[in-house]
Amino acid sequence: TTSFTPTELGVVTLYGSVSTGVDETNMVNNMTTNYLEITESEYARDNEVCQLFYGNATVYEFGNLFDIYQDDALGAIEVALRYGTTGEGSPITAKLYEFQGIDDSGLPILVDTEQNTIEYAVTAADDNIAGQSNFITLPFANGPAQVQAGKTYLAAVTSTDLTDIAVSGFNTWPGSWFHDGTSWGWTYGIPMVRINSDETLSVSKNTNVNALKIHAFPNPAQSRTNIQIQ
Repeated sequence: TTSFTPTELGVVTLYGSVSTGVDETNMVNNMTTNYLEITESEYARDNEVCQLFYGNATVYEFGNLFDIYQDDALGAIEVALRYGTTGEGSPITAKLYEFQGIDDSGLPILVDTEQNTIEYAVTAADDNIAGQSNFITLPFANGPAQVQAGKTYLAAVTSTDLTDIAVSGFNTWPGSWFHDGTSWGWTYGIPMVRINSDETLSVSKNTNVNALKIHAFPNPAQSRTNIQIQ
């Protein structure tokens, strides 16, 4: 009935109880608990650890809705994924949409904010299996993305048929959305796609889809050599 503002970082325990107003012998099922993690800058809907993986046979988008309660600047969108033997080097990117509700046909009304992340080529170090939580950080390409209080945004990752995005936990409608190349649809599984308001985030890995190649000739060289960078 009143608002709650966390006073420190850490895990908050949520208790829920029900009273029937009559005596009963089994009191165990009258109470439940859940947990909420308060972090400095990371906003997540998922349950932290990969359970399943969800993909498609073509380029797709997969993301979560986030309610914004105060003006903020986001540094990056983060994602956990899996790929097959041919998936290393596959490009991924992410973007923000403003979510304006559901239309009469049940589809989301999305406005492209034109705030996109860098494009990143996945590496072997980015891969996940069930039980892991290895995230890729995708900083916004043109600096921090501005979001406004009172609005809801969809943070969506665009991937290819060579990668699958990790899923962790179960949704209430309409928390997460998937675009299969034709239209948007609501998803029951929560994708491990997050937003982060740390404006200093960057990727210290290869951010070019074509990996850097350096060639020296002649090699070995005696007095001089030529360095070719691709």
